[in-house]
Amino acid sequence: MRFLFCQNCNKKLLQVDCFDNIAIKCNRCKQINHFSCVAQSPKSVATQ
Repeated sequence: MRFLFCQNCNKKLLQVDCFDNIAIKCNRCKQINHFSCVAQSPKSVATQ
């Protein structure tokens, strides 16, 4: 799980598992926050 915080007032906005791109408006300061998740590369598997 990962927490997303407002980039302006640092209020906790959301708790998520995974996402590609997301935009969330903060209820406190009305800032629109854009987040993108960098996908981790899968572990390499040795072929036999």
